[in-house]
Amino acid sequence: MKRLSLIFATVLVFAGASYSQAGFGIKGGMNFATLNNVDDIESRTGFHFGVFGQIPLSKNIALQPEALISTQGAKLGIGDVNLNYIQVPILLRLTIIKILNIHFGPQFGFNTKAELADMDIKEIVKGTDFSAAVGAGVNLPFRLEAGLRYNIGFSDISDGGIEFADAQNRNFQLYAAWRFLGSRSYK
Repeated sequence: MKRLSLIFATVLVFAGASYSQAGFGIKGGMNFATLNNVDDIESRTGFHFGVFGQIPLSKNIALQPEALISTQGAKLGIGDVNLNYIQVPILLRLTIIKILNIHFGPQFGFNTKAELADMDIKEIVKGTDFSAAVGAGVNLPFRLEAGLRYNIGFSDISDGGIEFADAQNRNFQLYAAWRFLGSRSYK
């Protein structure tokens, strides 16, 4: 975990030093999460927040790595499943027109908390998660952005417990972001 954070920080620092248009910022918003392949389930509302970088690759394309804290899970008939992750998406960001962008790419998750009805179930939930993220954003004045994203999990969250056999994370996000360094927008 510390190694991944160090690599992420190093990439952002060197990218920023080597390309003056690199951007950095903060973001946060709401999660509407669930688990697929589980019966009698409802979505769980949570949140996410963290930091991101934008490293321009061309006039309309940028690499956008992020580090986010994300609350996920679902509501089951026997109680709420509360899953907390540190998410690291590595996104390709395409600016379609000056105000609109789309982004997509892989996302790596590291589980920090797993509870079912306030009971610790971390021993039956995998420590890592792999998913794909796809979304769209609107560039606003003052380096602000608003958007939505859908994360679809590919790896099963279960680490041997039958309660979540074949379950993967699903997460719809609404977010707001502010770039405090970098260009106003990518044209």
